[in-house]
Amino acid sequence: VLVSVESTEFDPVMRVLDTTGTPLAIDDDSGAGHNAQTIIPILSNGLYLIVVQPFALDQSGHFSVSLESVSLSDPSHLAIGDVVHAGMTDVAEARWTFDGEQGMPILIRVTSYGYDTTLGLITEADNIIADDRNRGTTNSAQLLTVLPSDGRYTVLIRSLSLTGTLGPYTISIQTPDIEATMHSG
Repeated sequence: VLVSVESTEFDPVMRVLDTTGTPLAIDDDSGAGHNAQTIIPILSNGLYLIVVQPFALDQSGHFSVSLESVSLSDPSHLAIGDVVHAGMTDVAEARWTFDGEQGMPILIRVTSYGYDTTLGLITEADNIIADDRNRGTTNSAQLLTVLPSDGRYTVLIRSLSLTGTLGPYTISIQTPDIEATMHSG
């Protein structure tokens, strides 16, 4: 299910909890503008909770929540603009692929829940062109780069948790305005 929260009055932050109250996703700005958006796999029947709050606690206002049924044809392939939630795994790393073009700016974010991650971007020839460990917020890694050539790229996510396995995480891939991103800090 694609869950979207939109507001023109404040910057919404969304948390989605499963039927047991376990967090499935936390999102701030993966939708248009500063809106929240994520894909949640529905693995069991029951009541799910969507919690919306403003990023700045002194803000308030109207907002809308929408749900849309979506399907992913290849669960390890990303399209530009995708925001995907991955559940618990028993492995220490995950690989996602996407197709890109030379000169295309790419912003990749991975947010994990309760553990640190590393993030790498690899070309078809197995060359690492960018990597990051927890840049930004806690338990979050991100890469901002310009693709050097046309082709299929691999995003490598590795867990730094004590258990050595990837817990739930969210991965998003966007094509930001590089000029605006560089000037905003």
